[in-house]
Amino acid sequence: MKTLLNFLSSFVAALCALAAFFVFLPIAVILIFFAAAASESEIAPERESTCLVVNLSDQVADSCVPADLPARLVGEKGAISLRSLCARILRAGAEGKIKTLLLCGSLEDSYEPLSYAQVSELRAALEGFKKRGGSVEAHLENPSTRDYYLASCASKISLNPMSELELKGIGGGAVFFGNALKKYGVDATVVKVGKLKSFGEMFTASEMSAPVRENCMEYLGSVWSGVVSAISKSRKIPEKTIRAAADTKALLSAKEALDLKLVDSLEYRDELVGRMKKIHGENSAGTFSQTSVLRYPEKSGAGAKYVAVVYMNGDILEASRSRSDSEISASAFCPLIRDLRADPDCAAAVVRLNSGGGSAYASELIRRELELFAREKPLVASIGSCAASGAYWIATASREIYAEPASLTGSIGVFSLLFSAKKMAGDFGITFDAVKTSPMADIGAISRAPTKEEIARLQKLTDDTYEKFVSLVCASRKMPREKVEPLADGRVFSGSRAKELGLVDAEGSLADAVSRARVLSGAKIARAEEFPKREILSDFIDAVAPLAGGDFAKSKTLKPIFEAARAAGNLKAGAYARAPFDFEIK
Repeated sequence: MKTLLNFLSSFVAALCALAAFFVFLPIAVILIFFAAAASESEIAPERESTCLVVNLSDQVADSCVPADLPARLVGEKGAISLRSLCARILRAGAEGKIKTLLLCGSLEDSYEPLSYAQVSELRAALEGFKKRGGSVEAHLENPSTRDYYLASCASKISLNPMSELELKGIGGGAVFFGNALKKYGVDATVVKVGKLKSFGEMFTASEMSAPVRENCMEYLGSVWSGVVSAISKSRKIPEKTIRAAADTKALLSAKEALDLKLVDSLEYRDELVGRMKKIHGENSAGTFSQTSVLRYPEKSGAGAKYVAVVYMNGDILEASRSRSDSEISASAFCPLIRDLRADPDCAAAVVRLNSGGGSAYASELIRRELELFAREKPLVASIGSCAASGAYWIATASREIYAEPASLTGSIGVFSLLFSAKKMAGDFGITFDAVKTSPMADIGAISRAPTKEEIARLQKLTDDTYEKFVSLVCASRKMPREKVEPLADGRVFSGSRAKELGLVDAEGSLADAVSRARVLSGAKIARAEEFPKREILSDFIDAVAPLAGGDFAKSKTLKPIFEAARAAGNLKAGAYARAPFDFEIK
């Protein structure tokens, strides 16, 4: 008996040790790290400093993405949301104690660089700082076109003498699997409504169709014209000079950039620090006295009422297979919207969209919940880099829609997709046989090609979904069908063009949308709350799970292929409201 008791006590002790190591210790570490992060974010700025430093390498994201625990262990701090960054810059300008804002670093250091539409929002915040009497300086080192577009609004721009300045225009690329699928004996059948509804082309073709290429060029041309115009206005350089540099040089030496007056001076970093010390004084760290924008508190007034900023990023799905900031699942967002509707402290909401669309069914589930919210409280939609197809479907529930001139929207249309691997299987000697009670009992099976009757049936269902989409646009935009139909062939539009066509209400940033929601609510609202909230323990578990960490290993070079494969993996039977391509603007 004594031996048995000793064994049991040793066994229980071992279990307790394992529990402590694998359960309690990780939880304790999580709490310590996130408590440290919380306390760090509450540190007041050096009020005696008159220089605010905005380092673009500090990971700026459209929505706030705190670093997970493994990242924190190697010193990463996560991302600051674009909305919060702009709010801090504007507050610093309004308070008047900060006289200079120094812009440095590169947007390209982020895994998800801001789009031109999002950069325009940040640029507007810098302009707002200047209007409040502040001075903006930028120090660039091998800047990208995106970096230079942002920095061009600065009062003074210095460039590292050994740097090259990229000014090469913008372009977008897409991945096509058509030849690969044919090579391996996989047939894809696309059923669609809208001649430019061409997401399915990635599975059937090897390149863009002519109408889609023309539409994409029209969008890119609109964005590039806006970038050139903004640089020209800020730097007082003729637009033709900027276009010529982009068309003939693309990469400019530091001297060429100076000669073209794209920058004001050539300066090494140590020379910059020395000059700033003379202006702002020296701090205990041996550099110039400064306040990081990450430590400058965002204004958060008293009062219970708030505007909910709901971030929706990525593909629209019925249910997510994992916790992800790059998926919009109806199973996650519908309960969240219901909770906000029931919360008496939530006076209004802004839904921030960065999505090319996805499942039509999931889009409608989310739109319906937003419609119910909008019956009780003001709802405004803000388009970030993209709100096309299913994402625009969701936006129709809002009272007003805001977009940046460079935002991508539209793609009003629907498609369905069927695959057949019969030929591929046959090449390996694999055959299929089945029994069924009805001719279409196995519709959508990859073991055979769809029949004419099945394609006709799928076309009918796709047509019905398209009719629903067009009706929603007509009702929400208060436009007659004859005016909407020419726009509803799957084509995409820039935000500025969408404003002209009546698909959005105003050109403006997320901050503008939040301000409008405050006005529409009629309540005294002093703060904005960002959703969805992060769940520390769940995020930690996802971070260390083998599948959840897959993105860490993906290089930027291979990213378009992984993203296209992920989008394809999210497709299943049913109608889809999806933008033509996931092409990445560079």
